[in-house]
Amino acid sequence: MLSGEHFYYRTIRRNVVAFGTLFKDLQLVTYTNDAQRTELKRIRVPLIYGDKEDFYIRLKSEPNLPPPTDLPLPRMMFRMDRMYYDPTRKQQSQLQSFASAGLGLINTQYVPVPWNFEFLLEIIVRNTEDGTQIVEQILPFFTPEYTLEMVLVDQLGLTKKVPIVLNTVNRTLENEGATDWTMRREVWSLSFTMQSYLFGPTQNAGLIKQANTNLWLYTGAQETGQPLNLTLKGPGFQSYQIGETIYQGSSFQAATAVGTVQEFHPNTNALSIYIETGTFTVNANVKGLVTDASWNVSAIATGKPLATINVAAVPATVNIGDDFGFAVTIVETPNT
Repeated sequence: MLSGEHFYYRTIRRNVVAFGTLFKDLQLVTYTNDAQRTELKRIRVPLIYGDKEDFYIRLKSEPNLPPPTDLPLPRMMFRMDRMYYDPTRKQQSQLQSFASAGLGLINTQYVPVPWNFEFLLEIIVRNTEDGTQIVEQILPFFTPEYTLEMVLVDQLGLTKKVPIVLNTVNRTLENEGATDWTMRREVWSLSFTMQSYLFGPTQNAGLIKQANTNLWLYTGAQETGQPLNLTLKGPGFQSYQIGETIYQGSSFQAATAVGTVQEFHPNTNALSIYIETGTFTVNANVKGLVTDASWNVSAIATGKPLATINVAAVPATVNIGDDFGFAVTIVETPNT
């Protein structure tokens, strides 16, 4: 699998349900045809998932159908037509969201991927005023978007504001359609784009409660335990691993210098190490003991330790959302 683990947040289903919920309580009121316009009847317009063709077929095939003069209108149907990636809303991919998982752990998740969901809402009525009455209860809320606030990932309690944009409104008159009925039907079709997201897996990680910083002074001399920044000549062979032992010499047993990889950036030909023994030199290859990587050194920047700064959270049992402070310890290197 792409992630090596199963995850499912029901995000697509949540978007479909949220869209349908917007229209589930629309009402249609019938009035007397006089100046007083007295209310005669009030109904909630039924809403189903599907399209009008499914609705027609279902009505026609039902053996207990009422006569054509009493077909159950009005009705509303909606469906999701398609979904597609939206590059205009993409965020920096390495950003993460965090939430407490208890016991000093946190849930982490990379930023979601923006996807658009296109929906079609169809309103079937028998006469024009029924259609305009229903449509007028929808259109004023879309300017042209209506924004929902949705919880999309329960593990993080992650809430997103999701705009739903009204794209088009079309009205058609159908006398026969795909069935044998000859009754008059008016269909309003409203298309929408829901600007939502899809999410990757959630992972557990520990809280960072302590940070150490080492300060060094450039001296030109190499000392055991100090960091060393090497500039390499590319191209080289393979890539070094962080924590890997590296050396210069004909073999590890005959090494003239040994160190430990701290960082490696092949795109800038930069290698940061800690010296263990010996002296590293330019115009010689640095070899990796695990990866067998080999690059030639073109320049070396050396330093001398000045101080170590330790910053730790107080209290040590701090968790996400807690109030906390810092304890700072500075240890200076003698005789510098």
